[in-house]
Amino acid sequence: MTTTDKMLILTLLIFPAIILSTLMMLSSSSLAEPVAERDGSESRETYWGHLPPPVDSTMAVYRKPPRSVGEELVRLPWRVVGLPFKVSSGLLRHGIIYADEHGSFKQLRRLIGPMTGPFGIKFRLVAGGVGGLGFGLDTRHHALFDPGNEMRLLSKFSLNGSTAVALGLHLNSRESRSYLFSAGYNLLTAAHYYGRGATTVAEDESTYTRELAWCGVGVNQTILPRLTCGVSAYYSSAATRGPRNPGGDDPALADVFAITPTGYGERTGGLISRLVLVHDTTYDDGRPASGGMRSLGLSHFHETVGQGDDFITILADVEQYYPVVKSGQTLALRGFYQWIVAADVDSIPFQRLLTNETPYALRGYRDFRWRDRGLAVLSAEYRWPLWASTHADKLGLDLYLFSEHGQVFAHWDEINSGNLTHSYGGGLRLIGNGGFAGRLEIGRSGEGAVWRLQLNQTFQSAKGGVLNGFSQAVLR
Repeated sequence: MTTTDKMLILTLLIFPAIILSTLMMLSSSSLAEPVAERDGSESRETYWGHLPPPVDSTMAVYRKPPRSVGEELVRLPWRVVGLPFKVSSGLLRHGIIYADEHGSFKQLRRLIGPMTGPFGIKFRLVAGGVGGLGFGLDTRHHALFDPGNEMRLLSKFSLNGSTAVALGLHLNSRESRSYLFSAGYNLLTAAHYYGRGATTVAEDESTYTRELAWCGVGVNQTILPRLTCGVSAYYSSAATRGPRNPGGDDPALADVFAITPTGYGERTGGLISRLVLVHDTTYDDGRPASGGMRSLGLSHFHETVGQGDDFITILADVEQYYPVVKSGQTLALRGFYQWIVAADVDSIPFQRLLTNETPYALRGYRDFRWRDRGLAVLSAEYRWPLWASTHADKLGLDLYLFSEHGQVFAHWDEINSGNLTHSYGGGLRLIGNGGFAGRLEIGRSGEGAVWRLQLNQTFQSAKGGVLNGFSQAVLR
């Protein structure tokens, strides 16, 4: 081994030792700094520059930045108003999370969750509406004879004797065209009547029995992307008579009104021809965060049974959805207008006049509280998710607040602030894996509070049409 090789090996051994010892000396010198500098009592100079004393203003990380007294005073009213909602939302959220963690929602998922096949049956429980407390079944088949064909059979039986059965078939012959068949029977043993017009009083509440049957067919044709035209023809028969229990808590219609309305105690039957245009830019049924629905309808009723005259009904319905503040929170706005055109409106049977009933309800008032030839309503809902089983667009619960303003009218000059009704309230919306599943809500107006447990929604009602068994669609 040459002298040069020995010098190279010695350098390779000594050089790392020199580097290691230098680092140890630097480390020991930093550890030997006075305690006063390390605990933040003094500033110091470092390799990176001057470091100030580590006081709270430079070291602490605030989750909520401090505010001045003036800012707190401005925010105080908002915090006071929002405190009940914050507390109630927190209690509900923690209660639901606790129930979910302990397996309480397993049976619920089986009832309203995804079906294992194209056929399924769901239990229905409704309360608070004009039909009273009731139960029934919702039977669906999503691939009848061919994938894409839907059959829905609804049934409800109430403790007060009311009965509702509706069958709907939605057949897709091709992507741009579909056919609809619907038939049903609806018996209400305690329907309400207060008189006609915006000036009726709650003290004139009376009851009667309404019997409704219908059947018909329709065709839906896609004209443009998101724009559908529907043409349908239905035959409907509607009869009224005295209440099931004349001596009940609510008096009979004939006992309150000496002159009974046109069509009371009679049967009216006729053919309904309808043309509807629907523009739908929503991509979700139940939790739309954007987009909207616009529908314009024109229908003609031709009387074949009874003494009533023919009439035309105009319907305009506009809905829009806006995301607000945070993800999942939505502002839903809706306005609808209905108007009956007839040579003699007084000859129209009263059961075919416009009234507040789902999906054209005035929440905060009992069903059938208002009745006349026109109906105009503005509605707003503020929704935010309360709980979701997996993620936001799956099974879960939404909280919402709503406000509604509107009224029935006989003439245009009756639409004024003196005749308008106002209501507000809130509730829970249950969203299933297939879309909207149900709602539990309470609404309050100047006439008190009304609560409902329903399996249908006032918004997006055009998506289901008569498949949802709405009697409003087959009366005019």
